[in-house]
Amino acid sequence: MEIAKLIFMMFLLLFLAACSKNKDLNKLESITKLYMENNKPKALKTFKKEMFKDLNYQIIEVKTNGVAKQLLILPISSRNNYINYISGQGQSLTIYDDYIIRTNGFNTNFISLENNKFNISKESSYLYDSKKIYSFVTPLYSIKKLHFNCNRRVNKSTTIMVMQKEVKVKLIEEVCSNSDKEFINLFWYDNQGYLWKTRQLISQENIFAETLVLKK
Repeated sequence: MEIAKLIFMMFLLLFLAACSKNKDLNKLESITKLYMENNKPKALKTFKKEMFKDLNYQIIEVKTNGVAKQLLILPISSRNNYINYISGQGQSLTIYDDYIIRTNGFNTNFISLENNKFNISKESSYLYDSKKIYSFVTPLYSIKKLHFNCNRRVNKSTTIMVMQKEVKVKLIEEVCSNSDKEFINLFWYDNQGYLWKTRQLISQENIFAETLVLKK
C-alpha cells in the first residue's frame, strides 16, 4: 500500500512538472523533498519505567509490520471482558480473552474474530485446538471470512524485556491453517498466567500486531 502511494505521488509530480513553467519547478522539488522526508522510516522509541510512574492505568505498546509501526494504547472502556483501547493518533483495537478481535486505523480492514474456544478454563494450561473465523471488509464493502483450524503448543520457557526489566515467561505458539494459508500467533504468559506479550495476525496481507504490556 505504501509503495503504491509513493509510485502514484511520483507520477503525479512528474505530470505536474511537465505541465508547469520553470518558475514552478522549485516548488515541485520542495513538495517532493517534503514527501520523501515524511516517508522515511522512523526509529522506534525505547520506553523507560520513569516515563509512566505518574500514570495509574494500563499502558500497552503496539508494533506492526504495517502502516502503524509503533504506538501506545490505553484502555478507554471495558464491558463483559471486552476491553477497548485507543492511541493518541486515533488507532483503536479491542481485546477479548487475550485475542485482538478487531482493529481500526491500522489499514487492515479487520472487523472481527470468532473463536469457538473463547473463555476456556485457565486450568487447560492454554493448550487446546480451536476453530477461528477472521472477518475483513473488502474494497467493495462486502465481508470476507477466513476460516482456520488452530492448535496451541508450548514452545519454551524464556524471558522478555519489559522496560529494561527481565520477565520470566512461557511462550505459547498457536499454529493456524487452512487450505490456502498458515500463520502463527504467539503468546507470552508468566507463571501467574498474566499475558505480557503477544504477536497476532490482524490482516489478510500477513500484517501482525505485537503487543507488550509496559504497565499493568
